Amino acid sequence: MSLELQPLGEVPIRQSLIRPRTFAGADWRLVIMLWTIILALALGAPPHWTTLSLAGLLATLGHWGIVLLTKFDPYIAEIAVRHFKFHRQPYYPAHASHRAPLRPPRPALPISEWRS
Repeated sequence: MSLELQPLGEVPIRQSLIRPRTFAGADWRLVIMLWTIILALALGAPPHWTTLSLAGLLATLGHWGIVLLTKFDPYIAEIAVRHFKFHRQPYYPAHASHRAPLRPPRPALPISEWRS
């Protein structure tokens, strides 16, 4: 790591801070859910060729599908969670009504420091 001085007003942005978290090219949350289902099928059910082949099919095609979704949009899981969270509302209120009471202002300093 070099100790070169940066020009004023420029700060280097590390790629690890803005790069989405992936596991084997797919979103890590979806991969954990998929492999939990696969392991439950493979190890939880009695060993039969249908359950093992279904687990193998999910392992190959399911992971491949999640990789394609992640290539399309790396934040697809967060968008889906937000969609299902707000899907119950008939609309998304962008702002409060003009009849809504005003919120009291919050002090910038805690009150204990403010009074001393």
